[in-house]
Amino acid sequence: MPQQVAITRKSEPMLSKLIRRIAVVFAIQIGLIDYCSGQIVAPTRGTATASLEDQLINRLRATTEDRQAYIRLVVAQVDAGVFDRRRILALERYAIKKNSSFPFPFFERVMRAEAERVGVFLPPVQLLARSNSGTRP
Repeated sequence: MPQQVAITRKSEPMLSKLIRRIAVVFAIQIGLIDYCSGQIVAPTRGTATASLEDQLINRLRATTEDRQAYIRLVVAQVDAGVFDRRRILALERYAIKKNSSFPFPFFERVMRAEAERVGVFLPPVQLLARSNSGTRP
């Protein structure tokens, strides 16, 4: 004969505590689903693709103002027709392939070679850092 498990007074609080925990977890999950669905942000520009500047800053992990200024300078040169956009994107992919966690130094190195090939002076980030240091508050 199968044994019947009797619920004693000691096991009742543990059982109710378990039921309360399950109910709380369930309530949190329901709440988080509604909360997370509201966190999806629509693009601000309304375009399907990011601009070259946004793409380079984000994918090359340019976190400092100096590195972002360097990328803005490169994008300005692309807009002026000095550099080819497809070539810059290829150099970006190369830098990411070389070191995906910290690609910016590799991008700067290959951009220096590209600028030399085209015959344009592209200042290093350190020079931009020195020129921007006096303008910051």
